[in-house]
Amino acid sequence: MTSSLKERLLLAFDPHKHSQVELARVAKVTQPSVSDWFTGKTLTLKAEPMIRTALYLNVAPLWLSTGEGEMRIDALRPHWPFPGIDEEWFCSLGRDTHLSIQGGIFLQAAQMGVNLRNAEQG
Repeated sequence: MTSSLKERLLLAFDPHKHSQVELARVAKVTQPSVSDWFTGKTLTLKAEPMIRTALYLNVAPLWLSTGEGEMRIDALRPHWPFPGIDEEWFCSLGRDTHLSIQGGIFLQAAQMGVNLRNAEQG
């Protein structure tokens, strides 16, 4: 467990991807406030800036807040099972499209002798 907010921020913050100015904008705080986070002057964040910061840095809010659990959000969700399909693009599709694709997957699986409906209940 990384003990301080400052240490966790420094661990998650990639200066090639992030800037403190942009972080301040996203977190809806002043840039001097963000500077205080990185110097250790600020020991904890209020809920909204903490969540916004976690999302900006792609880290789990609980980890950023306390150091507990997995650092990266990606470690908290299942691996995307379709490497040939861009996950963000797929997620941007509408609900009707998702249901249609799901129906196609169920049909193809049934033709292969795989019953996905039992897997849903498991």
